[in-house]
Amino acid sequence: MSRAPAPRTPLPQLPQLHLGRWLLLLALLALAAALPLEGQPPRRRPQGAPSNHSRILIIGAGAAGYAAAARLMENNVFDLTVLEAEPRIGGRVNTVRFAENIVDLGAEWVHGEVGNVVYEMAGPLELLEHQGRISKSAAQYVWSGGALADQDDVDMLFNLTEEIRDTHTDSWGSQLANYTGSYGEWFLEQ
Repeated sequence: MSRAPAPRTPLPQLPQLHLGRWLLLLALLALAAALPLEGQPPRRRPQGAPSNHSRILIIGAGAAGYAAAARLMENNVFDLTVLEAEPRIGGRVNTVRFAENIVDLGAEWVHGEVGNVVYEMAGPLELLEHQGRISKSAAQYVWSGGALADQDDVDMLFNLTEEIRDTHTDSWGSQLANYTGSYGEWFLEQ
């Protein structure tokens, strides 16, 4: 007996803004949220109580988020907060119990071959089966909550990704093929 798919939640329609403007808007909102309200005395935090603000905000409790937090803490930077949208940590790494077994539901891709520690470890162990891209029509897409994504939503996200890619460089693929940093680092450099 198969379960009926969960009702899909439509994606919000966001105004068409350049990525840099979105980042600036987010930074300004974060700054405004940190300021005290007019006429309100600043609240004092009891000794030892957790802080509700940090100097550094890390978005995502996946491998990259925790690696960033660990690197900062190794360098004696502790005024940070890691935010995660999901009710669990791990990002794409998602290992769960299934009947009497343990199943990995995520981290099925290794992004980048040059200078990638994961690739360097997995390659000699012959854990990587396929190189290249999977066509979007040959795959099913599932939201993090488990619902099958509507093809219109998938197409919209692919189009948005292509628009961002085309806006920033014509030679995106060749640049990334030889880039030794993360996709996020490359994207920010563009």
